[in-house]
Amino acid sequence: FKPRAVRRRRAPTPSDLEMAGHTMDSTATNKWAGVIIASLLASASLGAALDAWLRRRQRRDGANAQQVERRPVFWSLLLLTSSYVFLIPGLVVTIFECDLSLSFFGIVKPLSSSSEDALGLVRGLSKEAPWGAAFLCLFAMVVPAVKVVLLILGACLQRGGSAAHVRWARRCIVSVQVVSKWASPDMFVYILMLWLFRNLNKPPSLLSEMQLGLGFTCFSAFSVGSTIASLGIRTPSLPEEAQDASAHVEKTGAVPMPSVMPASRWGRMAEVAVVDLAVGFAVLLCIGVTLPCMELHLDMNLLYVAQPALKELSFIIDSLGLPDLMHTQVSVLDTIQHTCAWALEGDVNAGIAFLMYTVLVVLFPILDMLLLLVLAAISLHSAKSSQVSKSQQTLRAISHVLRKVGMLDVSLMGVFVVVLSMTTSRKDGVILSMSGGALALLGAEVCHYLTAFLVGVLLRRHASSSTQHDKAASDDRKVLESVSTDLESSHSGSSSSDGASSGDDSWEDVEVGSLPVNVLQSGFEVRA
Repeated sequence: FKPRAVRRRRAPTPSDLEMAGHTMDSTATNKWAGVIIASLLASASLGAALDAWLRRRQRRDGANAQQVERRPVFWSLLLLTSSYVFLIPGLVVTIFECDLSLSFFGIVKPLSSSSEDALGLVRGLSKEAPWGAAFLCLFAMVVPAVKVVLLILGACLQRGGSAAHVRWARRCIVSVQVVSKWASPDMFVYILMLWLFRNLNKPPSLLSEMQLGLGFTCFSAFSVGSTIASLGIRTPSLPEEAQDASAHVEKTGAVPMPSVMPASRWGRMAEVAVVDLAVGFAVLLCIGVTLPCMELHLDMNLLYVAQPALKELSFIIDSLGLPDLMHTQVSVLDTIQHTCAWALEGDVNAGIAFLMYTVLVVLFPILDMLLLLVLAAISLHSAKSSQVSKSQQTLRAISHVLRKVGMLDVSLMGVFVVVLSMTTSRKDGVILSMSGGALALLGAEVCHYLTAFLVGVLLRRHASSSTQHDKAASDDRKVLESVSTDLESSHSGSSSSDGASSGDDSWEDVEVGSLPVNVLQSGFEVRA
C-alpha cells in the first residue's frame, strides 16, 4: 500500500463532475469526447469484422439466400446499441455553457449566464415558452423512443411469417430509417449559437463565451450513430406467394401510372423541370450558406426593465455603444470556417460540429442532387430500353441513403425551434431572430424535395414501361405457342379424317376468327 500522501486517486468521470456542482475544463471534455467517438467507431468496426467472418463461413457452408437474409447485420446492431447508450447522458449532462457580461472601468456586470442540459432546458421552457419545450421534447425524447418501439415491433412482426406481418415489419423498419435523423435538430442550433456567442466577445467592453459540453457530444453521437445504424438494418423480403406485384413495387418502385400525355412531351417537360430545380437549388444554397440565418441584437429598453441597476449607468452604457456591440449575425459559412479553426486548435466538440455541418448539412444534399440529375439523364436517354440497368439501381440506392442521412431540413427545423425557444430571453433584452439565409436554405431544400419526387416519377414510369414491355412479350410468346399447338392438332385431325390430303388443304379448315384477338392486332400472320 502506498502512503496516503502519494496514493493516486481515480480520475473523475463526467457524472462525478456534474454531481459535484461544477463542470469540466476543456481538456477533460476533449478527453471524454474522444473516448465517446472511439467507442462508436470500435463497436461499428467489431460488428463489421463479425459480419465478414460470418459471410465467409456461410459461403463455405453453402448457405442459401434465405439463411443469409435471416442473419442479423452486426455492425448495425452494435452501432445502434452503443448509440443508445449515450442517449441518457446526452439528456442529463450539460450541453452548453454561455456567459455574457458588460465591462466598463474595471467593473464587470453579468448580463446573462446559463448552463443547460436537455431535461433542464425543457423544464425551463415549459413555463415561459411551452411550444419550444414541446418541440424540444418531441425531437430529443419522443423520436428516440418511437424508433425503439418500431424496431421491436418490426422484429416481432417478422416472426409472424405471414405476408401481412412481413409487410408491416418492412413498414416499421422503413419508418425508423426515415425518422431517425429527426432526433437531432437542436444539435445544429447549438453549433450556430457557439459561433454567435463567441462572435459577441469584443473586449474590453463586452465579454462573451460559450462552450459545448459532453451532453452535446453524447447526443450528437447518438443522433448520427443511430441514423447510420438504422440504414444497415435489413428489411425482410415478402414470402413467395406475395412476390408478384408487391415485390416489384417495393424493390423497383415501378407503379403502373396512367399516361396523360405523350411520352416524348412528358420527357421534355420533366427534363426542363429537373434542370430548373437543380439550378434553383444551387443558387438558393449558395445564397443561404453565405447570408446570415440567425441574428442577435439587444433591446436597451427591455434591458433596463430587466436590470434596473443599469438604468442609473445608462449614460455610460450609451457612450460605449452597447447596442452595436451586441448586434451579431451568424451564417453557415462562418460557422463552418470557425469550427474548423477551433477544431485545429484541439477542440473535439468543434470538430464534431464542423463535420456535422460540412458533411451532413451541405455536402450530402449536394451529392444527392448530382445523383438525381444523373438518374434523370439516364432515365430519359434510355426511355426506349426495356431493362433497368444495375448502375441505375445502385445510384438510386445511394441517393436514398444520402437523402436519409442529409440533414439540411433538420438543421432548418432546429433554427425554427431555437428562435421559438429563445423568446424567453426577450424579457432580458436579448432578442434572437431568423434571417434571410434560413429562408434561402428552405427554398433550396424545397427544390431538393421536388427534384427527388420528379426523378422518382421518371424512374417509376421507366420501370413500369419496362415491366409492361416484358409482360407483353411474355404474353405474345404464350399466345403464339397456344396458336401453334391448336394448328398442329387441327392439322393432325384433318389428316386422319381425309387420308392423303395435302398439307396446304388441311390448313384451310382453320378459321381466322378462331384466332386470339391480340395475335391479329399484333400483325402476326399464321401460315401453313
